Amino acid sequence: MDLKSTTVPQSNVLQMADKKKDPELLGWERLKKALEESEDPKKKRGPPIYEPGPYQFQIFAALAYLIPIVDASELGKYMFEAYPIVGETYNSLFGTAAAVYNGVPFLPFAVLFLMSYICRAPSFPVEVRFHFAQAFIVCLVQFIPSLAFGLLEKAGVPGMGVLYNTGNKNITQ
Repeated sequence: MDLKSTTVPQSNVLQMADKKKDPELLGWERLKKALEESEDPKKKRGPPIYEPGPYQFQIFAALAYLIPIVDASELGKYMFEAYPIVGETYNSLFGTAAAVYNGVPFLPFAVLFLMSYICRAPSFPVEVRFHFAQAFIVCLVQFIPSLAFGLLEKAGVPGMGVLYNTGNKNITQ
């Protein structure tokens, strides 16, 4: 095995030796220098992480929130009984998507895994991953009550919609 020793060229060594570091500032002088540098208009930038991407990414990020809205049809059915206008509006806007989403077996489960993948995939922009992570959390938060309500409703527990339906008795039409 032939090991070649690496040497730094003489010119680079001289250039490194010629560079003199500025003395480190302490206390008030350090703060004044930092303030002067922050006020420099050449260094004005946007936020360090978020820079809005192209409109395609923004639309894709916004579409992530359609999944929790469509998923909320199961939780909203008690409110839709109490307030039919809200139910009609929801069904006219999201009824078809909710029917397909809830009608295809295991589709919500598969969508949850897809959202989980998009949240962690480095191939997607940060903005898309952030919004999918937010929508994923909302889906998880909706899942627990919808599971509990579904089990209680199937068990025959009376008064499942009492909290939503009590408000309907005070409304005169």
